[in-house]
Amino acid sequence: MAGGVHGGARRGVLTVGGGCLLLALLSRVPGTLRIFLPDGTLLMDSCGETYRLAQWRAIDDRRIEWTEDTARIEAQITRLTDDELQLRLQLARVVKEETYRLAKAPKVCPDMPR
Repeated sequence: MAGGVHGGARRGVLTVGGGCLLLALLSRVPGTLRIFLPDGTLLMDSCGETYRLAQWRAIDDRRIEWTEDTARIEAQITRLTDDELQLRLQLARVVKEETYRLAKAPKVCPDMPR
């Protein structure tokens, strides 16, 4: 992992460049989960879809990237606190804002409409 992300999320352990990132994050979208592992593995899951494993890396102090299917996703870290991570994702034709908070156990998927 190159570069570095520092500050905030101490309880979730968020330090990228040369360090460790082990952060379980729940989205404000119910049932969405991302776990950034220190070995560069990203686990993405939601209550409505099968989980996905992807590789992630730090680009620099404020940007990370990963690949979903064949699409490269670059995300700028716009806010980082002890409890929250906000990302600005640069997608193919649109910019998407996502906000995550630290996951706390115990937690189960909410009932989703069918």
